[in-house]
Amino acid sequence: MCSTEADLQKVMDDGYGNRSVAATKMNATSSRSHNIFMVRLEQCEVVNGKDSIRVGILNLVDLAGSERQSKTGAEGDRLKEAAAINLSLSNLGIVIQKLVDQATHVPYRDSILTRLLQNSLGGNSKTLMMAAINPASTNYEETMSTLRYADQAKKIKNKPKVNEDPKDAQIREMRDRIKALEAQLQSAMASGTISEANMAAVKQVMAGIKNMGQESNEPQVNVEEIEEIEEVEDPEEAEKLRQINEQKQSLAEQLKQKDEQANAAKVAIEEMKAQLAQLKGAVVTGKELEDSNREKERLLRETRVKLAERQEKEMMLKRELQKREEEIAEKNKTYSSVKEEVQALKDQIQKQKEKIQAVSQDIEMVRQENQRQLSDLDAQYDLTNRSLLLKQFMIETFIPPFEQAKLERWIHFDDQNNCFTIMNPQRIKTMLSDARDIRVQFPRGNNAAEIVQVKGVDVTNNSFTKPQKKLQMEMPEQQTVRGK
Repeated sequence: MCSTEADLQKVMDDGYGNRSVAATKMNATSSRSHNIFMVRLEQCEVVNGKDSIRVGILNLVDLAGSERQSKTGAEGDRLKEAAAINLSLSNLGIVIQKLVDQATHVPYRDSILTRLLQNSLGGNSKTLMMAAINPASTNYEETMSTLRYADQAKKIKNKPKVNEDPKDAQIREMRDRIKALEAQLQSAMASGTISEANMAAVKQVMAGIKNMGQESNEPQVNVEEIEEIEEVEDPEEAEKLRQINEQKQSLAEQLKQKDEQANAAKVAIEEMKAQLAQLKGAVVTGKELEDSNREKERLLRETRVKLAERQEKEMMLKRELQKREEEIAEKNKTYSSVKEEVQALKDQIQKQKEKIQAVSQDIEMVRQENQRQLSDLDAQYDLTNRSLLLKQFMIETFIPPFEQAKLERWIHFDDQNNCFTIMNPQRIKTMLSDARDIRVQFPRGNNAAEIVQVKGVDVTNNSFTKPQKKLQMEMPEQQTVRGK
């Protein structure tokens, strides 16, 4: 795991150091393998007290160039590496062609390279390819092949988007709305327009009225009583009662306004709480929402496939219609003289010749490319066949038939991982341990078995074939001086 740019650079340098190169006739430092540098960037965020992780992946790929054995002069291991490189590039080309044709099945598993680059080619990604070519005329065929390769890759159309679960997107949107409502709720509480503040104001007004009543020790009177008091009793007492009554009316109006504000705030807060509870309930999703989203994604994929097929049919119909319109226009065209008609026919013949020539060139280029791939496959087949015959000869010569039968029962081929696996590895380990304890006695010592030569067979010759006759063992001459 890397946390700094220096750590990332160190890992890249280590990978570059493991890069396999070798000298050929065309390149002193020819790449003998593909190089892939994968960077997975993770960013962690805290949302509502929970960790939310965002992930991005960058794949840097250095493809080894295709080779011709006739030009590189590769032999032995170099030839095996070239055959493996050409085979993986051919598989990659097939995958690119399938993606361009929008085929229902893309053979990603035919090669380890295409399996690793599956998400970079046909997945939710953006791909950039840079082609390296040689301007020399002697490499014209390789240059054209590389350009066609890059042109096919350019036709792959991807629309990258953020890989986000639909239910996670809905939850994130609802959380944002909940935050907004909670902010409004806090603002309302801060402004004093909610029930607690209104109740405090009401209590304060009622306490003021009560205190004023206690200070006056007078019962409530109305305007008629005040007028009677003015006529009968002391004018100062009447004025005092009038002021008290006015203050009571003012406080009553304030109390009424506070009640109206409190009722409005209660209604608004109840609505906000109901909406908030509804949103919080919607956040809790279950299997039904997941199944619904999966069904929608499946329908969307099917619709896209049908739309692509319909667009392809429309393009074919348009081309056919345009072709027929041109034919009809040529038939309906009138000429003022025979000479003009002859010239028009000559022009048409010339155009057809140019089209035929262009198509012939394309056919020839494709034929040469197919011939080159076929020769590479033949070379790889011969190499594989020679290796297979050599291994088969060694097995039949040095391993008894009953041991071969045991191995065939214990070993099977894993198609998914493209390798052989041992059914009972512990038993094989025990057999090998027992075999190490056995010492085969040869006339000239135990080491003679290691330097035995097979007479009549050259295992290094490229034209190696399986012998049909029984081989005889030839013992080596004595290499030590017998002591006196």
